[in-house]
Amino acid sequence: MKRILNLAEDKRTPVLNKVLGSICAFVSGGINAGGFISFGQYTSHITGIVASAADAIVLHQHRLVEKSAIFVGAFFLGAVVATVLIQWAERLKLHSRFALAFLSGGVVLFGLGLWAHGKGMTLHGDFVLALGFFFSMGIQNSTVTRLSNYDIRATHMTGVITDLGIEFGKWISDPVSMNRSKFKLLIIMIGSFFIGGIVGASLFKSDFGLSSLFGYAGILIVLAAFPVYKDIHIRIRYQKMLGKRG
Repeated sequence: MKRILNLAEDKRTPVLNKVLGSICAFVSGGINAGGFISFGQYTSHITGIVASAADAIVLHQHRLVEKSAIFVGAFFLGAVVATVLIQWAERLKLHSRFALAFLSGGVVLFGLGLWAHGKGMTLHGDFVLALGFFFSMGIQNSTVTRLSNYDIRATHMTGVITDLGIEFGKWISDPVSMNRSKFKLLIIMIGSFFIGGIVGASLFKSDFGLSSLFGYAGILIVLAAFPVYKDIHIRIRYQKMLGKRG
């Protein structure tokens, strides 16, 4: 149980990165599938959105260009927010530098769940919901990228498949040069994203619908809880020590 609580700690190991990365890929796969079920858009596929925007310019579909730009901007902003939180926590030497980013992603998903509940769950094509999905995906992808030292991505399966192909090519041409641990990690990431997509599509299409957002929010919040609590506890103890000295 303690290992699970420490998954988002600032001290990283390849094993922790593998487990945490697979969990985040599972969540990302679920949210990605949920986005398609809810408003017909895969929220991890930024490449496709940029490509469709380029086509839309040529075809004079200005509204599609604007919408694509906003979605890409939301994903970008999520990555920015996650990075700012991580950098801020690093300057303060907090144990929760990655946990704070996960917590922000969990809060966003929880807020989207409340938004959907307040609107009676009739949100097919809802613009606010779409923005929140893209924003949360940007947070998750950026955070996993940073904590793994740019080794893995939680949402960008194009890059994962590319890296997998590179390692497989190494195995064919020169087996010694192949990074077997990375190869296994990449397979786990793809499998987690795929399984997450199946589970997400099933949940969002079921009676749970957008209430599934609370479950995904809970996963990220639980991952963040212990490191954040640890920093709060340390800060309280420090303040008490200062009070006694005073």
